[in-house]
Amino acid sequence: MRLPNGYGSVTKLSGTRRKPYIARVTVGKEFDEKKQDYVQKRVTLGYFAKKSEALEALARYSKNPYCALDASMKLRDLWNSIKDDVNASDNRKRVYNTVFDKYMSGLGEMPVKDIKTKHLQQCIDECGQGYATKSNIRSVMKHLFRYACQNDLVDKNYVDFIQFEQERTILEREIYTDEEVNKLWEHADIEEYALTLIYLHQGMRLKELFDLTKENVDLENRTINIVQAKNKYSIRMIPIHDTVYPLIKKMYDAPGDNMTTMSKPKFERFTKQVLGHRAYDVRHTFATKCNRLGIEKLVIQRIIGHKPDSLLEHVYTHLSMEELYEAINKVSYKTM
Repeated sequence: MRLPNGYGSVTKLSGTRRKPYIARVTVGKEFDEKKQDYVQKRVTLGYFAKKSEALEALARYSKNPYCALDASMKLRDLWNSIKDDVNASDNRKRVYNTVFDKYMSGLGEMPVKDIKTKHLQQCIDECGQGYATKSNIRSVMKHLFRYACQNDLVDKNYVDFIQFEQERTILEREIYTDEEVNKLWEHADIEEYALTLIYLHQGMRLKELFDLTKENVDLENRTINIVQAKNKYSIRMIPIHDTVYPLIKKMYDAPGDNMTTMSKPKFERFTKQVLGHRAYDVRHTFATKCNRLGIEKLVIQRIIGHKPDSLLEHVYTHLSMEELYEAINKVSYKTM
């Protein structure tokens, strides 16, 4: 039987599945970067054991879009219906899907309406993993219950009541002393040392440093444009510190499109074996130096790519490149 245009579709998935029928509806169009054109945006209503159940879901949605997802829906079905539309990178979506399957399977068969704070708390407390995994579990829960609240499947967002452990295990960071930094200059003609010095003066993340291409370095205006970053707050433009400008220019003038041909793992081994530091100690050193110099917190956040603390700072406070340039050049490791 052919369904009316715009009604939605029911498709039987391949393989042996407990619920092989998927019901989907079109909710508009979105721009596809790869195709450079607008394509239909489809939302999954759920997975069903029988075709008739999938058709019933389409019928409910046709009468009232919010009725298709009723509170008796199980958490796993809700996750399957929203996971492709989660606002995250493809890699992050894969992580979330693995987290749900591995650590939230116990909640998967429960109706959404029956899940309370105690169930969510128990799931996190008993996962047996560290902070990073627990944080990912909570992120999945946030996506699920945000959607559930928006569609009146639950009365409140129970994720807000989770007592999430605050004692995050933080590696002890051994920041560089000014004396150590000054000794690095004795070998500044060696790439590993030059990169360390640049890293110490620019405040970038390690990955940002090694992803940097010459296309994103403007020597004339003395700026670095970070276009590949972990989140939207990290996509930014930062000024080049006067002290390391000659080192950056030397790398820029070398053959190739990237600023360095060295790999990130090789650099990490160098800092550990030769300098006696973890690679990320450098960024901590930069932030600590900025703080000790009394540089405004918002300025530091803009330079290192951290999310501002408040809406006022994020939306309504604007900093000029001149202000950032003045601030970053206050960072000095010279000893008296």
